[in-house]
Amino acid sequence: MGCTGCGYCMPCPAGVNIPVCFSYYNDKSVYDGDKSVGRHYMGMLGGMDGGKPSFASLCKDCGKCERHCPQSIPIRKHLKDVSKEMEPFYFKPLVGMVGGYYKMRGAFSQR
Repeated sequence: MGCTGCGYCMPCPAGVNIPVCFSYYNDKSVYDGDKSVGRHYMGMLGGMDGGKPSFASLCKDCGKCERHCPQSIPIRKHLKDVSKEMEPFYFKPLVGMVGGYYKMRGAFSQR
């Protein structure tokens, strides 16, 4: 994929961090078999660092990103590829559980 990470596609109305999604997807193909890439994707884009989730399958297929991409990358198509490759069936439930844990933990720490 020819994404240079320029960020012209951002911000995404659905909250997808497009350049970072593509970066992890490319890393996975370079470091084939390295499970840590998937864990890093989940941690960084799943909101497990305390931020908002920004993973590929949040894409609403609006096309705003493609209108701004100087490389004319079919971003929506590639985000679907990223989602298939980087988000196994347990991805969203796990992200939800961990996100709930952090919210609960934050509520207890404010007491």
